[in-house]
Amino acid sequence: MRLWLIFNVLLIILMLSNCKTSKQQPRNPGNVSPTVSISTDQGVDVLTIPLQIRKGERKIQKEEAIVIRDGGRIELDEGSELVINSKLIVQSNNPIFSGSGKVRFGAGAVDYVSPSWWGAKGDGTTDDYAAIQKAIDCAIYSPGVSRVLLPKGLYRLSKPLLAARIVKNKYQYFNLTLEGPQSTFDVSTGLGTTAVLIPDYSDNFVLGIQSCRGVVVKNIAFKGQNPINFSMKQVFEAPANQWHQKGVRDSRYSPHSAIAIDPFSSKVPDDGGFPGMSGDYLDGPGSSALKIINCKIANFVCGIVISPNGYSHQADNIRIDNCFIDYCKAGIGIGQSQSRALQVNGLAATRILYLFDARTYGAQQGVLPEVNVVCGNQIRWVFKCSSGFAYGHFKNMWLEELYGIGFSENPYGHMPMKFEQCSFNFNYPDPRSSRGDTKTNPAILQCFTASFDGCRIGYNTTQDKLAPLNFDVVSLNFDNCSLDQPIINSNLSKHQNLHNTRYNNIRFRFQESLQGVTSDGTIYHVQLADANQCVLVPGQGVTDADGIQYINRAKGMDFYQTERKVAIKVDEQELTASFRTSAPELYSVGDQLLINQPNAETGIGNGNTVRTAIGVVKKVELGKITIGAITYGLASGSYPIFVARVPYFKENTLGTLKKGSQVITNVLTESPLDKVWKKGDKINGKGIPQGAYVIKVDANKRELRISALAKENIAGTVLYDALLQKQMTSATLPNAGIWKKGDKVINDLSQNTNIYAWICTENGAFRKGKSPKFKSISF
Repeated sequence: MRLWLIFNVLLIILMLSNCKTSKQQPRNPGNVSPTVSISTDQGVDVLTIPLQIRKGERKIQKEEAIVIRDGGRIELDEGSELVINSKLIVQSNNPIFSGSGKVRFGAGAVDYVSPSWWGAKGDGTTDDYAAIQKAIDCAIYSPGVSRVLLPKGLYRLSKPLLAARIVKNKYQYFNLTLEGPQSTFDVSTGLGTTAVLIPDYSDNFVLGIQSCRGVVVKNIAFKGQNPINFSMKQVFEAPANQWHQKGVRDSRYSPHSAIAIDPFSSKVPDDGGFPGMSGDYLDGPGSSALKIINCKIANFVCGIVISPNGYSHQADNIRIDNCFIDYCKAGIGIGQSQSRALQVNGLAATRILYLFDARTYGAQQGVLPEVNVVCGNQIRWVFKCSSGFAYGHFKNMWLEELYGIGFSENPYGHMPMKFEQCSFNFNYPDPRSSRGDTKTNPAILQCFTASFDGCRIGYNTTQDKLAPLNFDVVSLNFDNCSLDQPIINSNLSKHQNLHNTRYNNIRFRFQESLQGVTSDGTIYHVQLADANQCVLVPGQGVTDADGIQYINRAKGMDFYQTERKVAIKVDEQELTASFRTSAPELYSVGDQLLINQPNAETGIGNGNTVRTAIGVVKKVELGKITIGAITYGLASGSYPIFVARVPYFKENTLGTLKKGSQVITNVLTESPLDKVWKKGDKINGKGIPQGAYVIKVDANKRELRISALAKENIAGTVLYDALLQKQMTSATLPNAGIWKKGDKVINDLSQNTNIYAWICTENGAFRKGKSPKFKSISF
């Protein structure tokens, strides 16, 4: 027994004498020298940590696990590379790798790499750039792991991080997952429980991703060096050059960004590219299959910029999910037309100039992403795009305190825009005011065609006299929508299609070839393939069978009382109402009727008087008037009745006036002139005296001769035919003009008499010897 013990002791001594000596290891700088068991091909080596890897490559083969505890460290000299194929178990809170050498992991060695292994602290003061960059490089070049897990903390960076794989001076495809903990981040205080990347520079990106395939960036917060803190008024009014602080880089090819996707190409761009990175402008393919998930971005010029270099293509199939972008000039910038199949889902945003900017960066020809579920406020423009490549599809957006939906700098380049189940609430009193950074026609939406399906568009304010919703769209379609204000489409040459559109509670049916007029007298057309229902905004507009107009702003508006008190009977099932009248000749099918009973939902203002629009005359039958499409909530009762009418405009007709002449020359219209204007038509327009009428139509010369002298020289005055001949501040019949049966003369002094108006009962012209006949209409 004693001999057996002596034999075993001698055997252990012999084994230890055959181990590698400390001559192969550096001086132990620590107080503790823990050991790890490392499996090799020859057997079991017992090595004292720290282990120094000199120049060249050393492989630790896959047999048994390596456990590194506190105090354990592997030093890698410059030019060295350690390849670990064995299972690595880290039980240390201290750095485990030091030096400038490389570490690579084989399959099964680790599930992830952590920048803390290279010394990243995340304490908000230490420069953690080198540690994080080494962790990223390790995951990209290791055959067995591609995930970098960034613990919670505030990581300051002295240089931009670059995720890229370079072989023989060219970029190659790689995959990577860069992930922080699932948590929240408060951009106002800079504190949180997630991984926050904070650059100490303001002229570069924080994370660049070049030529990737299958990269995921997840649960990371980025806080930049562009500390704009605008009020809502400044968000709406500050010019674009004030959306970055002094010294913050706002360059076409290299803006200060949180994430830059494909920032480089083989050619350095005209602005010099991203500073200090000229050596990174190398040849390589574009990125694809990239996901950015649960990231928070604040205080950058451009939150995420895609393909800004101006030369490369692709950067396609990119998804941005459940992210938050705040205090940025551009939320997501897209540089070129091959960046297709971009998807944005579940985005939250606030204080942004352009949420999706496809016009400013790189080649300035970006394609807008497919957008689904966006919540935000204090955003000036949802999108900005170029002319030839933009297509927009936006779903389930809820945006309030909004300035405008978006615009193209060339709106007629065939860019269709579609909006589904979106809510746009404009907080600015007049979104038609100057954009400040563009000279295009001001409108809340400017593009080629736009369609809205199940959307709500209006103002997030209770102010009176809000501006109409101004669009500049060649073809504009609404289906099952709700709008707080009437529509102005300032695109004059094309058509505005309105389908099942609800402007609130006053409903009426548009007719085909319906013509209308904007508040400044501009004509537009409405053409429908069917008689779909449309609803006009109470408080701003009226309609009849011939046009649309806005009370308080209309030129030539006729608004008068027809009954001082009448009993109205409401049929709620048929959505109609009716009343008896002694003067049925006062009403025509299509007249908009109002009553003197205002309420908060349907009050229509006319000067200091507020009235409620109740519907449109549907039928005039003997002494009974039937009102169709009545306002919700109208109850049977006794009311005064008012009629509002707009002038009837002929086709979009222009003409030239010479002061003192009775001839309108150079008359322009798409139809034959004698089909548009006829002798006896009452004609009006800027420079034409009220009450003038046509006395001759010369289609060959494209001229109209009128009964009055032009007041001024005007080229291109708009010509229209008024429904009513209105006698202002007078209680006497007219003594001039051509009159047709049914024409009415309104007595503006009816308060002093019992005669409200006269109606023409027989055609005639005072100057032709056969005078018309009139019947007085009294209360």
